[in-house]
Amino acid sequence: METAADQRVWVSSALCDAARESSADGRAMSGLIARGLASRDAAHASGRYVKATTVVGRLKRSV
Repeated sequence: METAADQRVWVSSALCDAARESSADGRAMSGLIARGLASRDAAHASGRYVKATTVVGRLKRSV
């Protein structure tokens, strides 16, 4: 059985740097990654996905 700690995800160094700059500590970044993986797994299980362009549009409007 695979646990979240066993999963490996490739992330660009630029994304890592940006995440580190925006978080006060590593826990905030690991929490963000954990939520992202859980969301990915839920979408895979349900077969329901949201287009990336839709997500980016929503994020831009929320800033």
